[in-house]
Amino acid sequence: MPLNNARITAGYKNPTYHKAMGFQHFGIDMADLKRKDLSVYAPFKMKVTAIGNDTLMGGTIIAISDNPVDVHYGSKKGARHLVVRMAHLAKVYVKVGDVVAPENAKIADYGSTGRYGGSPHLHIELDTDINYPTYSPTLSRSSDIWKAGTDSTLNPMDVFKVDASGQRGYKQTFSHAISSGAWIQPDDKTTLGLDGKIIKSKGV
Repeated sequence: MPLNNARITAGYKNPTYHKAMGFQHFGIDMADLKRKDLSVYAPFKMKVTAIGNDTLMGGTIIAISDNPVDVHYGSKKGARHLVVRMAHLAKVYVKVGDVVAPENAKIADYGSTGRYGGSPHLHIELDTDINYPTYSPTLSRSSDIWKAGTDSTLNPMDVFKVDASGQRGYKQTFSHAISSGAWIQPDDKTTLGLDGKIIKSKGV
């Protein structure tokens, strides 16, 4: 999961965030608290459908879940196949057609690539439209890999779960950055543990 000791620096679906630059923010931005561990792992078992270096979004991995994924909150609660789009990657270690799972080796290192990269972070979106996985409402105009699309996204925090007890061999945590000035919805600051209990992030 991308939540291991992660800091959330920007929230889901912000209609004004970066509007002057030609895009809205339909996802979560994450970074390691100390900016030392740049590793990105698959959030769930998924098949890679697109990779490459996008002019606007930088190093990219786009994939579709291999199995239905549990959406534990929101209007689309339930199990469904999901698209995951990851951006600003510095290195990618998978190829199109690969099927990867959370317990496998890392799939990428995040960075600051692309015109919208900024400081090093992972931009991650989850989408319900598996027929058009490269189409994102984030962009107001299409780029090389990412295409301008309509909104069928989910708040990633309605899907991600944290292994706070270390059932899978290591404990996971997440925090939000108070001092960054980033726009974060209240429900970006909570998610569920593997036991189904609500976990609140800590401010940093």
